[in-house]
Order: sequence, then structure tokens, then C-alpha cells
Amino acid sequence: MKKQILVFSLLIIPTFFFEAYAQNTFPDETISQKWEYLHFSFWDGASCQKRIIKNGIKKDICEGQYIEIWDCNEYESNCRILGYYRKQGDSVLVRRASLLNNLPVVDCSLPYGLTYDFGTEIDEHLQCATNMQYLPFQRDFWTTEIQEKLYEGQLRKTIEVNFRSFADNDSPINDMLWIEGIGSNHHPFYSLVCMGHHCEDDYKIAKVFRNNELIFLDTLRSSWIPCRYIPTGTKNEFNQQPRLFVYPNPASDFVKIHQEGLSQDPAKLSIFDALGREQKIFDFYVFGEPLAIDFLNTGIYIIKVSIGALSQYLKIFKE
Repeated sequence: MKKQILVFSLLIIPTFFFEAYAQNTFPDETISQKWEYLHFSFWDGASCQKRIIKNGIKKDICEGQYIEIWDCNEYESNCRILGYYRKQGDSVLVRRASLLNNLPVVDCSLPYGLTYDFGTEIDEHLQCATNMQYLPFQRDFWTTEIQEKLYEGQLRKTIEVNFRSFADNDSPINDMLWIEGIGSNHHPFYSLVCMGHHCEDDYKIAKVFRNNELIFLDTLRSSWIPCRYIPTGTKNEFNQQPRLFVYPNPASDFVKIHQEGLSQDPAKLSIFDALGREQKIFDFYVFGEPLAIDFLNTGIYIIKVSIGALSQYLKIFKE
């Protein structure tokens, strides 16, 4: 009887570990995965949108077979092909798609880009793709910490990554995580969108579903992106509010905030730095009046403008 139990155990244990490992891998064409993310656009009226990324079918693209990357609105309609990805060992490689006569095309004369290497080691430097519509698009990424974290009951390798989004002397961005089986905490295919300084676009993963099962949930409290304050109703209340303008921008001493169209009720203001740290609160602000910012250091700041229960966000550049 003991021999039978031992043989049975030897058969079960490898199967269990294989299934646990398979749950952590980045999805291939046999797995349906959907990433729900929030997009904050400064140049689009400092608006927030909820959008959906989902994978599609496998297709022959350039030098190999790639899986479709679809970008959709929050209702999973009005979708477009963002690009294609394929797995190669621990790595995820991408190619960008553009539209020609409303059909997606890929320029095979350009090299593919590395988005993830989940086999990387601490202090290892990688050349990963960022914002592939610009050349050169490969930038220096390096890992600072590797650990396992629990997400929805599943332990996943989590890699802290620093990178330079543009010029070599650009200040490094140090708030990116690579989560095994999930992708980046910003955008699952960050290589295909504008990321980092000078983009004025920010992204944040909120939920991830694998075969319709929730495998990742972020309350958005861990990021400074203003979308974390967005109401959780079925409508995008943020974009239904009156339009706000701030000027001059950039500014050194003061700015003025103007509310378009509606009554000029006083507002409460909160100023946050790029790391989400609150710098100052103004409990009573009259629109159109100068707002002193000379106490701030040079950099990028977010002004939260609250009128009653509704809030909007403005990004300013302090010279």
C-alpha cells in the first residue's frame, strides 16, 4: 500500500506544479486574457478613460507567428489593432501595427521590440522597446528587486524595473513593475504607447481577467495617476464635468484656473507632486484669481480641483 501511495504522489506533484506554473505564464493564443486599464491624457483636457486590452488570434507576422493585441473602449466595442506579440522563452516580443486603408500593417524592416524578460536578474540591464513610433525606440531598463507577491490567491514573480523613457540624461522612471502572467502595472504593452516624461499620457492597470476569471485587481491607491480618484459608477462622470483651463503653463510664480461655461462656484484645491505626495491644500479658491505656486520646486504637479463631490485634475509645469 505504501508503494502505491508513493507512486500516486509522484504523479500528482509534478502535475500540480506544472499547472501552477502555467497559470503564471504570459498568455498565448490558447488563453483569453483581458486587461482593464485607465488612461489619463493631459492634452485631451486632462481626461480619464477606462479602456480594455485583449489578446486575439495568432497570425504570421514578419519573421514568426504573433498574437493580436486589441485596444477597445470600456464596452469592448470600437476596437482597433494596437500591435502583435509573441512569447520567446521568458521574453515577450512586440511589433507595432499602423493602419493603411483601414487595414493593420506592420513594417517588417523595423526590428521587433522586447517588452518583458521575466527571467531577468537583479541589476541586469535590458534594451526594451518604448514608444515605437520614434527611432531609436530601444531604451535602457534595469531591474532593482525581484520577489514573489500574492495576487488574487496566486503567487507571482514581481520585478521592480527602472528605465529611461527618452534621452540618456532623462531622469529614470522607477515605479514600473513587471508581474509574471500580468505584464506591467502601467500598460500591458507599454512598448506600443507613449510612456514617461514629455508624453503627458499615463496608464494604470486596474483589473485582469484570464478566461473570464479575475486574476489581478489594483485599487489604484499605489499610483499617483489621477484616474485613481475616478468614480466607480458605470458612466465616466469625470468627462461629464465642465471643462477647466489653467494658465500660464508652464509658470514660475502663479497660475489661474478658469471654469468654462457654468457658474463660478468656489473650489477646493490640492496640489500633488509627480509621486502623489500632497504639497498644499487651498480650501477656498475663486476661479480666475492668481494661485501662488512659487513655493514649489521645478517639476510636474497635479492640481486636484474639487467642487462639491466632483473633482477634476490639471497638470502644470513649475519652472
